[in-house]
Amino acid sequence: MIGWEEIFVLGITHILFLAFIFFYREKLWKDKRIAWQSLGLWIYHLFFTIFFFQYIQDEGGDAIRYWAIAADTSQYANSWMGHFGFSTFFIQWINYLPSKVLGLSFFSGNVLYGFLSFWAFFYFLKIIAYYFPIEKKGHWTNWLPFLILWFPGIHFWTAGVGKETFVVLGSAGLWWYSLNLPKRWVELGLFWILLLLVKPLVGLLFIFPLGWIVWTQLDWTWLRKLSILVFLLLSCIYPLSWMLQYSHLDSISISELTEFSRSQFEFLESFGANSQIPMLEYNFFEKVITIWFRPFIWESWNFYSFLFSLENSLILFLTLCAGFAFSQGQNQKLRTVAPYLAIFIGMSLVFSFTLNNFGLIYRMKSVWLPFLYISLVWLIWPFIGRLKRRMR
Repeated sequence: MIGWEEIFVLGITHILFLAFIFFYREKLWKDKRIAWQSLGLWIYHLFFTIFFFQYIQDEGGDAIRYWAIAADTSQYANSWMGHFGFSTFFIQWINYLPSKVLGLSFFSGNVLYGFLSFWAFFYFLKIIAYYFPIEKKGHWTNWLPFLILWFPGIHFWTAGVGKETFVVLGSAGLWWYSLNLPKRWVELGLFWILLLLVKPLVGLLFIFPLGWIVWTQLDWTWLRKLSILVFLLLSCIYPLSWMLQYSHLDSISISELTEFSRSQFEFLESFGANSQIPMLEYNFFEKVITIWFRPFIWESWNFYSFLFSLENSLILFLTLCAGFAFSQGQNQKLRTVAPYLAIFIGMSLVFSFTLNNFGLIYRMKSVWLPFLYISLVWLIWPFIGRLKRRMR
């Protein structure tokens, strides 16, 4: 039930959003696509925050335990800083002050998380506008690259209390500030640290595109570049050791990873999910196809899975178009988005060896779809430009 506290939190978040719109109105309206969609996405995302809250209330989920600081109590923390750590511990540390100290309700927590994740979409708006500037005012194709930001899945899974909120915020912020180097290296570093804390594996994967960007795109001396790369690698030692310990891996080897994958699949199978798929029986190619494109439309079993399959169908179509574009000599364009496309490919490989039901795949993959979608549209954009010229 919504009371005065929840109304107050809703009011504060709206005031902050409107204040941002007011003070940055001149910059926003330089590209009306950003201005109008900022307003639309705010309302759209808030709807999913309320929907997420009601869904979790009815079905249950990790979000309730995260907010109650009860998802993982193995640290036996007696204070706020006692909760600090990686992954679930970090989420509980973040939630401790608003939940335990201020006593905010679960609904208010979802509103706060929804407010934070909205800014990820704002970063994506700016990223897309950067790659796809307006070529001809009033043409519908100017809006086409923004379609991914209206997919329901990414809004649902990032609109409430959960790790996905910080993952999408951290990854979007990191991408945007990587386009503004070397001036914005502090912000980029902060978002990378956020990713390391909330999802150590994600933070570690970002080492590769960050290293590529530092080495190939910054006009620094080779010694300075090398120093940054060494610092990045040294920063990964503790998160990597924690991740190995938490995953009960003795070492990083093919046999250890294979055994971990098998035990993960067996653990998930024990829950008997309705959308379970036999990933253990699939070869590598079948696993990747499942992560990227399934369920297909004919595999849908309810309305939500049908929406999921529609998103997958669009991604499949864009992948085929991008493959054709690449075969026609658009490989130079691939270099521009290669670091970010590599992130989606890396995450999809992780998912193919750890997830075995469509529900979990949808949840985990949705956060990373902008990386794939923007990269694919970027590759086929010259062909869309030719189509526009023919239609004139």
